[in-house]
Amino acid sequence: MLKTLIYSALARILGFVPQAIATLIASNLILREYGVNAFSSYVLVLSVLLLIPLNNLGAAASVTQAVAAHGVDSDLSRRTALTASRVLLTSGSGLTVVAVLLGVAGLWPRLLGTSSVGNGWVTLAIVLYGVSFVPALGLSVLLGSNHNHLAI
Repeated sequence: MLKTLIYSALARILGFVPQAIATLIASNLILREYGVNAFSSYVLVLSVLLLIPLNNLGAAASVTQAVAAHGVDSDLSRRTALTASRVLLTSGSGLTVVAVLLGVAGLWPRLLGTSSVGNGWVTLAIVLYGVSFVPALGLSVLLGSNHNHLAI
């Protein structure tokens, strides 16, 4: 158990260091090349994406539970995954449509402030986020089937 805990901590540390370095490099590049206004928009959009609770809606938990209880190949697990995919496809599509409509109407600067980056970049960030809802269910299947990495 202690060995697993140590490996898990090392994996988290080894994953955190490159992520922290990449964040520092990206922040430096944005500040240097585009200025403080662009960086403030970057941080705002990133924060909004982290706060939007639509990316799961409890669907991932239901898929994990179904796969853990009945196995990957069971009919119930497939139906649960299909239903979860439909729910997340609907919410992801809705978010994408709203983001595109706000971008086309030119309303992102009004919502985020006049010093924000252009409509296109904000729209692209939120569209990519909305498109990622369904593929994220794969992790739930791995978790339910006990094929994920161990992290504490």
